[in-house]
Amino acid sequence: MSKEKNKTQWPDWKLDGEYIESCSCDVSCPCLISAQAHNTILPDYLPCDVLLSFIIDKGHYEDVILDGCKFVVAFSTPREMCLKNWTTAYYIDAKTPEQQAALTTIVTGQAGGPTAGMAEHTEEGYGVKLVDISYERPDIYGREAEIPGIMKVKIKAKIGQHDNMPIVYENASDIAYVITQSYGTDVRYTDNMKVMNNTGRNAFYGRYVWVPESPIGIKYDRCEK
Repeated sequence: MSKEKNKTQWPDWKLDGEYIESCSCDVSCPCLISAQAHNTILPDYLPCDVLLSFIIDKGHYEDVILDGCKFVVAFSTPREMCLKNWTTAYYIDAKTPEQQAALTTIVTGQAGGPTAGMAEHTEEGYGVKLVDISYERPDIYGREAEIPGIMKVKIKAKIGQHDNMPIVYENASDIAYVITQSYGTDVRYTDNMKVMNNTGRNAFYGRYVWVPESPIGIKYDRCEK
């Protein structure tokens, strides 16, 4: 079956927003910037525990508007990321049944896009929980996300050598085209018999744009209005 024919089977959806990534590697993540192929190197520490927290600034799934919805993907891998041995849990903050159903379909990888790859790498899943998620953007130097009683993520951007501005990477991540190098100042997770503490470890944040036909976040014009 051709790729063009496959495209006609994907539902019409797009997500445009921001995300926070926290992992248990040292700053910065070797999966992205090592000399080896993407995701083929061992993480700095095993298992590698990862928390991905998302807010949707503008999004839709068919005719369901997803603006303001949030979701979290929490996973752990005992070896290299590429070995498809993840243990994964999903969390969704959406107010209406229609939004919950649409976002569940996207987040669990049933509708293409980057989350389809995450689902393919999952060996054991804990399913989807409907929760309240907060996502805060106080300034360019910090980001925060929280699921009460389950997760707290607070990160700070790493400042570079010029103009007191954060360090950024382009074309390194499969989630977002531009990411800001950060580190966890308070990162904790407890659920599904798993405890994570990534305080002092690697973190990123950045704008993501996802569509069903691309397995990675697509490039966008940072000068767009």
